[in-house]
Amino acid sequence: KKAYDPSADVWCRGIFCYEMLVGQTPFCAKEPKEIMKRITQMKFEIPANLPVEAQDLLSNLIVFDGSRRMPLHRVLHHEFLTKFYYEPNGLEPPTGTLGGKRKRQE
Repeated sequence: KKAYDPSADVWCRGIFCYEMLVGQTPFCAKEPKEIMKRITQMKFEIPANLPVEAQDLLSNLIVFDGSRRMPLHRVLHHEFLTKFYYEPNGLEPPTGTLGGKRKRQE
């Protein structure tokens, strides 16, 4: 077991995003041992029918080595969120402290 660090939260966000975009968990299996095996061996596929930006985001979040995961401040400014969330909703990515939504100045 490894000590908790904030990159674990990024991993969880990656799993959550995958589930929302794909409709199932990335390491889906019937038996808990098989799920653990798939996680430790990183056996999962990102569907090719997802937008390229979504594929890129997921591939940078669901990374076994926490030191290689995309940091949260970069996640918040990722092209996928910009193109499919911020711009369509007239929002700017957060600045300063994490959180909070700001409407764009027209």
